[in-house]
Amino acid sequence: PHAFGFSAWGLYVFYLVELYTVRVNRLPLGEMVKEALAGAHPPLYHLLGRVWFAPGGGEVWARALSGLLGVLAVYLTFLTGRDLLSRRAGLWAALFTALSPLMVMYSRVTTFYSLLLTLTVLSFYMLVRAAKGGGRWFWIGYAAATVAVFLTYFYAVTVPLAGLAAFWFLRPGA
Repeated sequence: PHAFGFSAWGLYVFYLVELYTVRVNRLPLGEMVKEALAGAHPPLYHLLGRVWFAPGGGEVWARALSGLLGVLAVYLTFLTGRDLLSRRAGLWAALFTALSPLMVMYSRVTTFYSLLLTLTVLSFYMLVRAAKGGGRWFWIGYAAATVAVFLTYFYAVTVPLAGLAAFWFLRPGA
């Protein structure tokens, strides 16, 4: 279990960006938030990482957070496709998501991208459920997921814009 550096075979265990994530998560909380903001990424992933990395566990444990988030994104994609179109559409969407090279890559590395993708799908799922008359809790869920997207990546302005555009075109009578 290497924290970072070289494995026994002389291969890099972590990519450079992952080393940055591990380093930031080891800083004291105030410095971690300051460093995350200075690095142009809001601190949500680092705050989650702080809790996740606390037990230690090396490379596999550190990357498991992104893997679990990737699996959650595939499941949320299924739910969104099912609720928006049909069960079959949800299954196809989940399959394409699971096999997407970017999804596979982001689910294997210790960076914020897997969290960003998962929160984006969650935001859209909540919007679909709210628009279909799911009640105020889905609207609250949509707002919370969208805020969480912004706490993960400052430049995620396209997430609510895409969601609202979809809402406009998918509304009854459109």
